[in-house]
Amino acid sequence: DKDKLVPKAGPAVSTGTSQRFYRMSNAIRIQDYVDREALSGIVEGFVAYLGTAGIIYEADGETAAGRVASNFCGLLREASEKKVGRWKGLCHEECWRISLESIKQRQCHEARCPGYLIILSCPIFLNDMVIGAFNGAFGNPPTDETKLREIAGLFGLELDRVKKIAEESRRVPEFTEAARRHVEFSARIISRLVK
Repeated sequence: DKDKLVPKAGPAVSTGTSQRFYRMSNAIRIQDYVDREALSGIVEGFVAYLGTAGIIYEADGETAAGRVASNFCGLLREASEKKVGRWKGLCHEECWRISLESIKQRQCHEARCPGYLIILSCPIFLNDMVIGAFNGAFGNPPTDETKLREIAGLFGLELDRVKKIAEESRRVPEFTEAARRHVEFSARIISRLVK
């Protein structure tokens, strides 16, 4: 029964602005099988390709590896972490929420982040058990002033600063399908490494 292979629901653990609803009952972790250097290299391969951000999550929401290369993502992440600490805050919580859906559904899940980038998360398996997810951001920052104003308000930033960083951010062609394949492939690679 595939439902038995998804992390069991446990008591909600408070993480500031949101809650995590799943944790591993048997504490199998990606980092027990693949060292941090290798995981960081996989994330770096994705981030170097698109200049955005990538994260590998354990099934309980802990960050196994992550990198933010985009000035736009960096600005929003820094603003969201300012009061609550590294790998916390709105950006992290939204990325984790998308990854948690991929873990629960046992398949890739895609959504837009509060900064209007596309986030795709794909599950990482150990045999038939989901033990984490690879999460990658792609797309360009918005240019529409209404969206930029919304982002500035959401993150408590000056509109002019958000506009400036969005304009200066690396513009990449919309390699949407290639980016999706890269995230899916990275999750499969890690799944092979943990076997």
